[in-house]
Amino acid sequence: MLTHSYPAANTYTVTFWAVDEEGTTSEPRALQIAVVEQPGAEPDPDLVSVSGIPSSVQVGQQFTVTITARNDGGSSPEGAINASVRYSDGSDNVNVTGPTGSGFDQLLNRPAGYYPIYNSNCDPMTAQDRLLEAVDANWTNGEQHSMSFTVTPQQAGTLWVRVRTTMAADVPSCDYINDTSVPEGVSDTDQQGWAVRRFAVTVAASCCAGTCTCPEFASPIPNPTTTWQTHTDWIPSGGWDSSVVNLEAGRAYTFKTGCGNGATAEFDTVIEVYDWTSCALVACNDDGCESYRSSVTFTAPATRQYVVKVRGYDASEYGSFTLSYRRNP
Repeated sequence: MLTHSYPAANTYTVTFWAVDEEGTTSEPRALQIAVVEQPGAEPDPDLVSVSGIPSSVQVGQQFTVTITARNDGGSSPEGAINASVRYSDGSDNVNVTGPTGSGFDQLLNRPAGYYPIYNSNCDPMTAQDRLLEAVDANWTNGEQHSMSFTVTPQQAGTLWVRVRTTMAADVPSCDYINDTSVPEGVSDTDQQGWAVRRFAVTVAASCCAGTCTCPEFASPIPNPTTTWQTHTDWIPSGGWDSSVVNLEAGRAYTFKTGCGNGATAEFDTVIEVYDWTSCALVACNDDGCESYRSSVTFTAPATRQYVVKVRGYDASEYGSFTLSYRRNP
């Protein structure tokens, strides 16, 4: 008796021949074998691959993620590829387009705040992260699908992309089977309570005007509170003013030379914010306010000292300014 495992329900051709005692081989014969799905077999989701996620990008630099999954078991009345996107500090300052893919009945892109999505117990909930989902209402044995979407980060920080494939064995009873078997990424749990593979992308700020350079020295100013504070100074042609503040991880801050609240400047300003430990650029703004004044809002990625640098757009832009700043409520 010959036994063999076949990868999917289909019709297969098996070629065989006979060998007698003297070693004579008969003419080969072909036999067609119909492999059918066992009634009642559960789906067996397989997260085949995740590609296109870089380790680092700059703010505004887009990348396209492709997730591929296959059903190695019985048919599923609701199979899906799922992904969620957010920053590690919980912020949602990211643009996501798509998803795209063929063979799906639904392609969903739900923003944070959308209601309802459903958790792993099939209870309704409000989305905390951007949710992308590609759904096949009859994902049969051996079918393989891919879902793609494009991500454009809008702020510096660590961006998380969390992925899984989940298939229903029985929709009314909330009987779902989940898979996260790709080797890349790390184990995590998504907003819906499912196990996922999490991928981290380091998003660096990009220089918004001219050449951005970390200053060699800076003077301390009072740390931000939820009330607007001001710092007034003067810079010469080609010069800059740099101030050190202590900021807390996960809190959002605004620094500006226009847009009210006492902020003003006699010239076209640029604001740069640096991590004072590494001198890495964290945020930058050129013309966020009226008359070429600047305003930058960002979330501090770590609790430490940061340098806020105010300069002119070029050497012809200089003079007095008042920087207004606060920790956002």
